[in-house]
Amino acid sequence: MIVWMAADTRAQSCSQLLRLARATYEQGRLHEVAALFDGKDCLTTTADGGGLSKTEKVEAYRLLTLTYIYLEEPEKADDAMLSLLRTDNYFEPNPAIDPAEFLGLYNTFRTWPIYRLGVRLGTAYTTPNVKESNPVINGDATYQSRLSFIVGATGEIPLDRYGKFTFNPELYFAQRSYAAEVNSPGVGVYTGITRISTLAVPLSVQYALFKEKTKFNPYLLAGVWTDIIFSGQTASSTIRSGNESIIEQSIDIKDQLKPISIAPQLGAGVKYRAAGGYLTAEVRYLYGVNAITTNVYNNQALIWDYHWADGVNRLSSWQLTVGYVQNFFNPKKLSSKK
Repeated sequence: MIVWMAADTRAQSCSQLLRLARATYEQGRLHEVAALFDGKDCLTTTADGGGLSKTEKVEAYRLLTLTYIYLEEPEKADDAMLSLLRTDNYFEPNPAIDPAEFLGLYNTFRTWPIYRLGVRLGTAYTTPNVKESNPVINGDATYQSRLSFIVGATGEIPLDRYGKFTFNPELYFAQRSYAAEVNSPGVGVYTGITRISTLAVPLSVQYALFKEKTKFNPYLLAGVWTDIIFSGQTASSTIRSGNESIIEQSIDIKDQLKPISIAPQLGAGVKYRAAGGYLTAEVRYLYGVNAITTNVYNNQALIWDYHWADGVNRLSSWQLTVGYVQNFFNPKKLSSKK
């Protein structure tokens, strides 16, 4: 209780000090403004510890920055502006009330995030594009799209100060899934569900439709999605006419899959600022350009037990993901060339 009362008393004292600094600045007694904060811990302690709140600190550093600008002390003005930007990474000056000198100084600092890190998860709706059908038995093979999941990490590196272009490398554990069926008259019906697990390495560039620091920020993206395939299985079963059916079992098809699948990707998403980063929602379309299946007749279990060989397929998919990315800032004075 005593500690809380002391902190509360100090907070009131610091707030009074800020009001005095504001009045002193408005009266034009600039040399006195900086001296008011000398020897005080109002700018170094948190509100819980009795110092100024974050909003109050921003105002105090703004007053100090303006004071040093007009006193023609550029190094101290730089230090005050840097402290302001470290206190509030999302601070933006108001051109309607802030003088041109303050706006000019602000523009000499790096104020945008240097990178973001986050997580995403979602679902993929995969469609096989059959280049060549290879049913071992007579009958037409039909393929169906299926849902699967993706989960992983995402990174973002802004490429300009306005956040219009962002490089977006990612790493996902992803699964692709599709189904196949062959109805062969006089023989039976084969059904197979294929699940392919990959380590996905997408690389894309985002184009923001609004300024980065807005709360609601839609964007477009384009890039390349690369799947490194590390496992594949087909859950197969056959209902035979007049004979005992072959029960479903999972058959390893890793040897019938190429190690890498490449797909151009296009998409759109939206970011909503929350806490120190963004909540994200995104939709993408991936168009498979290379066949993912190979050596389709080499799997003896599928050939002899189920009379099935997969087609030569390219996989395309729609993806819907949600996630969160955290901003990481490092405000600094830019070189004169910038």
